[in-house]
Amino acid sequence: MIKCFKMMRDIPKMRKFKRFTFRCLPVLMVILVLMYIVPGDNRPVIFRSSKAAESYEYQRNLSESGTQDHAAYNAGDESKTENTAEEMCRSTWIPVAVVISFILGTIAGCFMYTYGHTYWHKCIRNGYERAEGENRQNIFGEQRAIPGSAENMAEVAINITPPGEDVRPPVPPDKSRGKSTTKKSKDEDAPYKIRQELAQYTDLHLYRVMEIYHEKLESAIEGVVQDINESLISTGGISKIYSEEIRKLTRRNQGLDASRLLLKSVLHGDFQDCRLFWDILSRTQANPQNLLALLKQDVEEEVILQHRYILRVQSRNMKVPKSRLISDIYTDPLITTTQPEHDDVTAKNNSQIRVVVIHELLKRLCSDTDKTNISIVYGAAGTGKTTLIQKIIHDWAMGMIYKEFRFVLHFKVQNLNAIKGRTTLSRLIVDTYPYLENYLDDLWKEPKSLLLIFDDLNYLDPSISFSDDERNSDPRHRCTGPESICFVQDILRCLLQGEFLKGCSVLITARLWKQEMLRHVTADSTFQVMGFTSEKVKEYFSRYLRHEQYINEVVQLIEKNDILRNMSSNPLFCYVLASQPQREVQTTSSVINHTQVLFDYFVLLLRACGYDDKTTRVCLLEVGELAYKGITRNTLSFEAGSLNELNFCPPNFASAFMIQDPGKQNRGLVYEFRYSVVRDFLAALAKILNTPTAQLKGLLDAQFTDTAGRFRTFSLFLVGLSSQKSTDRLKLQLGSVCYEVSSCISEWFRESVKRRLTNTEQHKVLHTLYSLLEFGDNQVLEEVLAPTITIKLNQLLLTSPDFTVLSRTLIYSEVIEELDLSSCLAQPDEIQKLKPVLHRCVILRLNQNNLQDSGVKQIFKTLEKNDCKIQTLELKSNHLTDDCLGVLFSALRKNRSLTLLNLSNSSQDGQHDNQFTHERLKHHVDNYDNQQKEIRWLRYEHTGQGTTSNHLILLTE
Repeated sequence: MIKCFKMMRDIPKMRKFKRFTFRCLPVLMVILVLMYIVPGDNRPVIFRSSKAAESYEYQRNLSESGTQDHAAYNAGDESKTENTAEEMCRSTWIPVAVVISFILGTIAGCFMYTYGHTYWHKCIRNGYERAEGENRQNIFGEQRAIPGSAENMAEVAINITPPGEDVRPPVPPDKSRGKSTTKKSKDEDAPYKIRQELAQYTDLHLYRVMEIYHEKLESAIEGVVQDINESLISTGGISKIYSEEIRKLTRRNQGLDASRLLLKSVLHGDFQDCRLFWDILSRTQANPQNLLALLKQDVEEEVILQHRYILRVQSRNMKVPKSRLISDIYTDPLITTTQPEHDDVTAKNNSQIRVVVIHELLKRLCSDTDKTNISIVYGAAGTGKTTLIQKIIHDWAMGMIYKEFRFVLHFKVQNLNAIKGRTTLSRLIVDTYPYLENYLDDLWKEPKSLLLIFDDLNYLDPSISFSDDERNSDPRHRCTGPESICFVQDILRCLLQGEFLKGCSVLITARLWKQEMLRHVTADSTFQVMGFTSEKVKEYFSRYLRHEQYINEVVQLIEKNDILRNMSSNPLFCYVLASQPQREVQTTSSVINHTQVLFDYFVLLLRACGYDDKTTRVCLLEVGELAYKGITRNTLSFEAGSLNELNFCPPNFASAFMIQDPGKQNRGLVYEFRYSVVRDFLAALAKILNTPTAQLKGLLDAQFTDTAGRFRTFSLFLVGLSSQKSTDRLKLQLGSVCYEVSSCISEWFRESVKRRLTNTEQHKVLHTLYSLLEFGDNQVLEEVLAPTITIKLNQLLLTSPDFTVLSRTLIYSEVIEELDLSSCLAQPDEIQKLKPVLHRCVILRLNQNNLQDSGVKQIFKTLEKNDCKIQTLELKSNHLTDDCLGVLFSALRKNRSLTLLNLSNSSQDGQHDNQFTHERLKHHVDNYDNQQKEIRWLRYEHTGQGTTSNHLILLTE
């Protein structure tokens, strides 16, 4: 209990708990004293013994009957019958009271020792904020008072006294209090002096000081970082992940890194945790003067501190994915710029294009600070415009960039569309940031310190009419100041034209379709977000996945897959790909279902654009039919007149998939699909939703017989969207889909796959296997691939995903009559992927590849399997040496199926010749002791290029 009282004495913020403690203990003592001194008549019955109670009743009867013996009874007669109830009561209740007091005191002490420490920190974090919770402004815009402000703190039971006065809770004056005061002066109590200083500042002030001077704090807490970490753990002021990492760093004597991580964790938490950190630091810091100097540093006004904090909280988590911090996962997209006088914003071949970084977007190009500085950022859907704005807001709130702005005000244009009537700029600000209502006059005094951001201007409905001179000259549509009552479109138009708030900065994001409208705006800078470069793709996956082996697998998959490589420049698509279920990191089992990835991308894209289900279905059908025409014409571009066919599809919807290309001036304004993959997917989606089931088979037959390859990706998506899994998702997202679609495609596979695997071109054979895997029906795979099949892909250059598809599909074949992968540029790791199917081949031809010793060793080990069916194995010209012969002859001793092994060289390829020495071969042949199978023919042949290159053929039976 003494320790608990000392702890409470040093806690200036725990008012409520201390009042409870200091009131309860005196009350308990008073009750015990009264129980001792009150007359027997008024004592509680529980403190009387049974005999005392009988005497008490006897006394009452005497007094009621008027007898006079009561005085003598109280005079203290020594006879037994004169023993008073008072004496009996005193002799019985005092021991009981002492025992009860001891028990109650022990319970109270244990309670305070056990729960007092935790309750104290809870009071610090939630105490005075809870009292005014109904008046505080939360991050979603509800009205509340400024945390820690003077008005707020006056309403709660926390009395912050002026500097120099005691802030400890009042207690009744007694000797112990006087002794404590004389024993330790305030000047000698350095931690107490710091806590007294802390009480004068709000949580936001402490947070900002910590944010600005974090480097100094890192050095200051280096020696006590472990103590602070343990204290924060006990109070919940730090996450377990951070705390464990800090412990590891301190054990490695990396104190500076540990302190840096601790400050980062506190800053990423709530601002209330900063006061907890400072309070703990005040009790662990040996030299408090440095802390006092930091506390007295000037920071922004309280309302600016609150604005920074709220924007920081709103922007710290990525919108996609929501659970990740933007500081951990954000990757800079490629941002290019052209000079404003150039007409072509995209300017793909313009020499004036240069790459810019995020802190250059709002750089003033002229010294005139009274002119509104306007920057416009264009970009296609999914390229990261909104995430770029989120990063700007976050970094400004953290004090990292654009320090010249005192306020950054962000508006989502989609939210402004909900305002149908007239309003003012002041009302727009107050609706978004209610706590600024009493600060608006100060905002207008210094426009140059104000940044207004309007995100996704292309969603403004109706759009701004810059060229409507009649409307723009009408006084009813002129906005001359922040208090002028106008429509939202008029407010934005006048602001962009510099008619009020001159000197402020405005940042706009829009899709490329809004170039024509914004040409009337005199922009200081125009930029275009191009998406990710190949290097940024790797960086993004490294930040997102954090698993090196899996990162390498995904990056390699993207580099070798045309569909993924074309789409990987789109940051939104990269997120969809990165968020796919992460299987065990095994290159032999990884495969991407392209239809599911594209479907996830489209759902996320349409959801981000805010389109409802009814509009989405109709618009997808129209855009999809336009995309199908593009496939038939083998083009991605459409003239402006072609878009007139989109009767019910608004331009904003089409702009989610298409971009304007004003560079082709000879054809006028041209619209094109940014990715061919998007065009093919939309076309397949429209056909699935709008084609009768009976016509789907004919449509697939036509696409598979196409010799130009224009419909290859389209047919792949058409099959994938017909699977049961896809049709279920389509019903959920877009409404009804014919339930017979999946069964229709299954029947088509059963009828045509066997024929297509044997009588078609090699690339169509591979495409058929891709389609089977994309359909994803294991039962169909078993039915069409279980019979004996022959796969010949010789001289077809295969990629790593191709070998994965071969492995994942041929696994359903019991027997493969022949698998010919000669001259496919197969590598050792790619052959490794075929490990589950090699032993099922009767004839296996792998000639003229680059397998080397490491690759063929895996094949030779396959020969040792009991169920190996390989009878003919050809490994011509694979750069083999004597190092693989030991594994070969070991496998020959165990194998029961092989009858022909060809290790010769092809005369056309001398670079990858197999090179065996005569001595080494003879040694292995002489020591070959298989009784059931003998080498019956060994022959050397010269190639005409000398004796260094020999042909070797081994025949066994």
